[in-house]
Amino acid sequence: MCLLFQLGSTFFRRLGWSPCGHFITTTHGFQKPRHSAPVLERGEWSATFDFLGHNAPVIIVKFNHSMFRRNISNAQEKAAPVGWTNGASKMGGKEKEPQPYIVIAIGSQDRTIIVWTTSSPRPIFVAKQFFTQSVVDLCWSPDGYSLFACSLDGSVATFHFEVKELGNRLTYAELDELKRNRYGDVRGPQANLA
Repeated sequence: MCLLFQLGSTFFRRLGWSPCGHFITTTHGFQKPRHSAPVLERGEWSATFDFLGHNAPVIIVKFNHSMFRRNISNAQEKAAPVGWTNGASKMGGKEKEPQPYIVIAIGSQDRTIIVWTTSSPRPIFVAKQFFTQSVVDLCWSPDGYSLFACSLDGSVATFHFEVKELGNRLTYAELDELKRNRYGDVRGPQANLA
């Protein structure tokens, strides 16, 4: 059982929505013996998954605003089962086209940044020795391949990922189609809400 919200030593709770709009990840979770970032599924609002591995409270979760798909050649290497995805079926060796997946970065008071994808049960990147104090904020670049992180120690770090590490970005049309299939009509990113 994961404790979703507990009193503790963080000043803020920075939640993050997945780019497909189906998941929200919270901070400051705890699942013995580790701190976690629980993932809540839209509609049910129950914890469906936990990102584990931090020795101190999770401060920030930041979804990459893009979704990705492995190259066909990369997908042949290892077809791992998809964890908590946008509801797509699990990948198997017989899939014609690799399923899209999400990338998320998590920063914590233990000065660690971990980057996960929903296509793997293990993180794709762990940064432990970059800061002397807590990670306080994360931001993905517009192209989705660079992650910026800042710390209470006043420093900023940049991590650049290659296409072979994250995969190919879905186009805006592909992402809109994915949302349309799940939720119905989609408003574009420039929709006027006034």
